[in-house]
Amino acid sequence: ALMGGPGAVAQERPTDDAREAVAVAERYLELWSSPNDVMMEATPELYAPAVRYYGRRIGRPALLAQKRRFADRWPVRSYRHRPDSIRAACEE
Repeated sequence: ALMGGPGAVAQERPTDDAREAVAVAERYLELWSSPNDVMMEATPELYAPAVRYYGRRIGRPALLAQKRRFADRWPVRSYRHRPDSIRAACEE
């Protein structure tokens, strides 16, 4: 949907799906800033049974093993998004 009157710069109004996608991204950063046990408990819900990860198809168990190795290597993490830096557009 476009907003604005004549001569206004068109801006897209985020759909419910786009707002949900942004909320998931923000939650992901929040989880990855959590202690390892909290992060690893919540991480599986963020991924489908199989995903494309760095260009190759990988199952959730293998992906979670990689995430665990990363978390073990860097146990103290702090991820924050910059305001207005996450945008999503969802199309049919």
